[in-house]
Amino acid sequence: MWNGRGSALVVVAGTLSIAGWALCGTARVGAQSDESHCSNRTLRGNYGGSFDGQFSTPAGTVLLRGLVLTQFDGAGNLRQMEFVTANGAPPPGGEWVPSHGTYQIASDCTGVAEILQSTGNILRQRWIVVNRGTEIRAVVEGAIAGGTRVKID
Repeated sequence: MWNGRGSALVVVAGTLSIAGWALCGTARVGAQSDESHCSNRTLRGNYGGSFDGQFSTPAGTVLLRGLVLTQFDGAGNLRQMEFVTANGAPPPGGEWVPSHGTYQIASDCTGVAEILQSTGNILRQRWIVVNRGTEIRAVVEGAIAGGTRVKID
């Protein structure tokens, strides 16, 4: 049989338990929500990656394989160095080629970039930012090419 004090203790304990659960649940939901939002600030620092692809020319299909080191400023600008082979042959001069460009990351972690290569070509890429900004998955518009970049610092 319950007396007045026992009922009060159960009500107080139940209220504290619900309040504690609500606070923890709210904090957890807020943290998950914040972590899932992306912006240009999500990408800051150096990322290294590789890509593979191909494109067609009148002479036939050209197979691409490359490495890229990209530096993001967190404000929508990037600078990068690329080393790309075409059908296994290195670029003229056999050196890394600089480029620069801009990027825009949406809150759903999708993005787009325009990269101006030193040759004057403009590459347009579509991205998905994953693992809280430590990795980028990319495809190049107009070419059958894509790759991944991983944060290195």
